[in-house]
Formats: sequence, C-alpha cells, structure tokens
Amino acid sequence: MTKIHISFFALALLSVLWIGACSKNDSNPVTPNSSGGVFPLAVGNKWLLQKYTYDNASGGMKASSVDTMKIVQDTLIRNEKWFTTGNGSYMTNRTGGTWLYDANTSMQLYLKYPAQVDDSYRVIQGDSVNSYDTMLVKMLSINQSVTVPAGTFSCMTYQITYASSKTIRTLQFAPGKGLVFKQTEGENPVNGEVIVLTKSELMSYSVQ
Repeated sequence: MTKIHISFFALALLSVLWIGACSKNDSNPVTPNSSGGVFPLAVGNKWLLQKYTYDNASGGMKASSVDTMKIVQDTLIRNEKWFTTGNGSYMTNRTGGTWLYDANTSMQLYLKYPAQVDDSYRVIQGDSVNSYDTMLVKMLSINQSVTVPAGTFSCMTYQITYASSKTIRTLQFAPGKGLVFKQTEGENPVNGEVIVLTKSELMSYSVQ
C-alpha cells in the first residue's frame, strides 16, 4: 500500500492482521529496545507487503498485490519530531508507545508499547465532515510467533474494533522491525458471518 491508514495505521501507522503459525508466552510485558520501539520511525524506513483482497459476500480471494509502506517525511510539531507515510497522519515514538496525530484529532496513543495482554484503550479517528469513529484497541499477545514470507518474528498483536462499522483489524508488529501482518475482518452481507476482507504479509523490510 503506498499509503497505510492509521485507521490502521489509521497506522499505519499506522495504516496495519493475520494469524501466522504461533506459540506464545504472555507472562511478562515486552520492554522497549534501542531500535525504536514497536514501530521504528525514520525517514526511508520501508516495508513491502503481499496483500490479498477477498470477496465480502463469498469470502473467496478476489485479488492480490504488492504494497509499499514507507516513511517519507518528518516534521516538528510542538518541538517534537513526527513522521508520516504521506497519508495526512503523523506518528512519533514516546515512552508509552507509538502516538498518532492529524489535524482533526488530538495526539493519541496508537500502539501501546510496552504492554500486557488484555490492555485496552480507545482512539478517535475521522473528522467533523465525515463523522468520527472510535477504535477500541486491545492487546491479544505480546510475543506471538508469526511466520510470513520475510521470515518468523516475535510480535505484539493489536486487535482494533471500529465502533461504527464493526470492522475488526488485527495488526502484528515485531518490535524494532515494524509491521509483519495485517488483517481486516467484516460482516458477510449474505449470512452475517464474520469473514476476512483483506490480509497483508510482510515480504521484506529496511529500517534504520
């Protein structure tokens, strides 16, 4: 995705879902590392993801593509450096995790880090014209083993539920490496079952 919405990202950041082969041990919280937190932010950092799109009625795969997510710019906001993928939202890493900012909402915690299983919090997105939506973010795992084309990673698993659309987005980040897996689920309009709408898996990455 040339742009990733922090709705996931909007988050990207953002803009980011998946269940890889997994084994987990969630007894202790993850501690920050020197490579920049759960989402490493530096101009030039880049992630290539294989994206699959599924039919929202049948659930069958409809298309696949390779998307690029890249940090393209940084800027100072209130004397603090923030980064963007070019989608209109900005992110920065603070002690509590990755924070999100855009012109329509205040600065908000987006990806809590470090965290513990079952931690939950809310994020507001949108604007006064298109209306606002509330995202409920919940930690499902703090060290889930996820296997994708780029390799096997120990990931933080964030589940984001959107209040208005009832859409569920799962984001898996490897601390210091970035987005590994992203999946969006929604309701099948025919029978009401929850089905996978899109899925993205990390193919390669380059971070500073």
